[in-house]
Amino acid sequence: EQLVKAVEDFIQDEWPDQAACYLLVEARNRGAVRLYKKLGYQTIWVDDQAETLLPTDGGKLEMVPTTILCMKKELYQSRNPLSRWFGGGRGAVSSNRETVVQ
Repeated sequence: EQLVKAVEDFIQDEWPDQAACYLLVEARNRGAVRLYKKLGYQTIWVDDQAETLLPTDGGKLEMVPTTILCMKKELYQSRNPLSRWFGGGRGAVSSNRETVVQ
């Protein structure tokens, strides 16, 4: 949780005009999905045709099916929710640019 918040703070400090943060997570990583939802991220698309590499019992890597979720959080919400409407202050949205974190 602290790492995700630190990344959001970094994005807002370095690129104050960024409107949102995106992340990708495998649906089977239920703990991470719960955490991201708790922090305000919402699923915006699902790729149920994705594949990932997993180790086999023999130590080799094997390509297996997985489901990838793309989650998004509006960054202005994490600093000052009123800045969206009244402008100014840290976290104000000044453009439609967005940031992707993987």
